[in-house]
Amino acid sequence: MRVLQFQFAALAASLLCAQTALCEEIGDRLNIGVETVRTYVKSICLKMHVRSRLEAVAKHCTQTF
Repeated sequence: MRVLQFQFAALAASLLCAQTALCEEIGDRLNIGVETVRTYVKSICLKMHVRSRLEAVAKHCTQTF
């Protein structure tokens, strides 16, 4: 159950990153702390082999289309 919650929160954080929301805004929307958002974003970037949120969004868009 805990893994599923992490995956959902990480996915939601990545979607909000795509909307260029700040970590504080993402945390407020998901009811989680700013550091948790940063941890999720770092995890997403590591898994995608990118260095920034912008690069992650760009890579996702090029792979999708």
